[in-house]
Amino acid sequence: MNTLVITVADNTLHNLEQQAHSAGKSSAQIAAELIEDVFGSTVNGKEAENTKTIRDRLYETGLFEPLGDELRSLIIPGVTLAEVREILSSVEGPSLSEILDEHRGPRG
Repeated sequence: MNTLVITVADNTLHNLEQQAHSAGKSSAQIAAELIEDVFGSTVNGKEAENTKTIRDRLYETGLFEPLGDELRSLIIPGVTLAEVREILSSVEGPSLSEILDEHRGPRG
């Protein structure tokens, strides 16, 4: 078995630690399971049948939710994330992270 060191955003680590606590596992165990589910099931560079993608695992653990109809209707085609960040940083008000957290609602 090998060791892998990765750097993640603070909120990603927080979410990982919450999920690990809920599952009664360490954050390293949860991260390893997610990585194994995606990369451990490949054969000659192709995903083996009946395996779960990282997106599937994130859905199952509650760490990923698709956009709802209300948010999807607000998408402006052709606008990049970089442009959105630039616009939001030039105006007063909440940060993009604060806006997203507000739309996500309370976490439990």
